[in-house]
This record gives sequence, C-alpha cells and structure tokens, in this order.
Amino acid sequence: MDFLIDYNSTIDGYISIINTSLDKGKVRITCKGNSQNFIIVCNSTKQYPLCFGNGNYTIEILKHIEGIRYTLVTSNNIEVLIHNPLAPFLYPNVYSDYTPYSECIIKSIELCKDQCKDIDKLKIIYDFIINYLEYDEELADKTKTENMSWWLPNPDITYNKKKGICWEYASLIAAMLRIQLIPTKIVIGYAGGTWHAWNEVYIKEDGNIDGVNIKANSWSRLDITLMSNRKSSDFINKDSNYKAQYYG
Repeated sequence: MDFLIDYNSTIDGYISIINTSLDKGKVRITCKGNSQNFIIVCNSTKQYPLCFGNGNYTIEILKHIEGIRYTLVTSNNIEVLIHNPLAPFLYPNVYSDYTPYSECIIKSIELCKDQCKDIDKLKIIYDFIINYLEYDEELADKTKTENMSWWLPNPDITYNKKKGICWEYASLIAAMLRIQLIPTKIVIGYAGGTWHAWNEVYIKEDGNIDGVNIKANSWSRLDITLMSNRKSSDFINKDSNYKAQYYG
C-alpha cells in the first residue's frame, strides 16, 4: 500500500502518514462529530494532529483522482488516549514541519537561551518575527489567481526568504514556540470576513503583547500577521471578529 499510517504516537496527540508514491491525497480525521481534512503530498512523511482530544477517531485516507474527485483507500477506527491535552500542539505537523536542525529552531533556542518564563519567550520570538519578516505580497496575489490547493507552509522556507503570508507567519511562530514547549495552535478561518490564519498560545503567565491580551493557563489568540502590520489590538482582542474552521 502506498499510504501507510503510523499510530505509535497517538498518546502524544498525532499520527504519521507515509506516502511512498507520486499520488496526492487527503486524510480525514473525525472524532465526536468533528471532522478535519489535511493534505497528503507525494513522497512524504508528515505528522497529523489529533485536535479533538480523547475519544474514538475515524482515520480515512482519500487518494486524489482528478479535480475534486477522490477515492477512499482505507478507513480505520482507533481509540485515542492522549497523555496531555495540550500535546497535539507541541510537536511538528503538516502545518508546521520542522526538525531539531531547522534554522528557525536553532534561532529560537538562541533567542530564548536565557529565558525561563513563557511570556518572556513569547515576547522575544514575537519581536523577532515582526521585525524579521515582511508580508509576501507576490505570494498573496498568487493565492488569488492560481490553484494552490496542494501548497503547504514550511517554517524554514519562510525563515530563509524573510517574508510570508498569514499562514506562513502562523507556521513559523508555531515552530519557534513549540520547541520552547509552549503549546501553539495554527488556526485557519475567517477574521473580519476574510480567509486568514492566526495562532492561539497557551502559557503559564498573564501578559500583554502590543496590546493583545494573553491570559495564563488558557488559549489566547495571537494574530502576528495583523500585529506586524499594526492592526488595532481591539480588533484582535474581540472574539466575534474571528471564526475558526481548522486547527493544526
């Protein structure tokens, strides 16, 4: 079989899918009435988060045929017990794929080597990214005119080209925070009616990042793309301005 599923890391909140073929596809992950699709690219091994907590999951692999047509390759039911409810957002995955040797990870370790508190690590990494990255207008225009259904962000590519669109900003900061053991979600959905990507972070201390409220021991929104463009913190702090569709 070209698509292989590794369930050995479900306790840590993710599965791995090995695709040894030139075929593309999707994995549909369903639990407790919630469902999310992720891209499977050709010749790849990627991790996919189990975002819905503990429970009985259905994992379906769908092979791409053409256009919007897919065929079901395999479907499995598994019982998942995650040791830490934050674990799915502490590891690399298909939305933020990195290794201990990734340049952005080495930079995160360098930046935070003298810091102990989560809020201080968050401030340092945030400050670095907003001063280091520029918004990628060319790629943003490309997403409006070309089919980029199989495109995925890569934090090291973003780090090296020094610019990115919202999904790339969210992917890069997720990688740099997760290596610091700060649970970080990548969220895709609508911000003020516009398709967008942002983050949610879970830290141990209360704080404030450029007017955006960070609450201790709960998920707090961090929209680094809008913050880097000096979008009003009042907009970012208002929950009704955001509607999440997918997590990674």
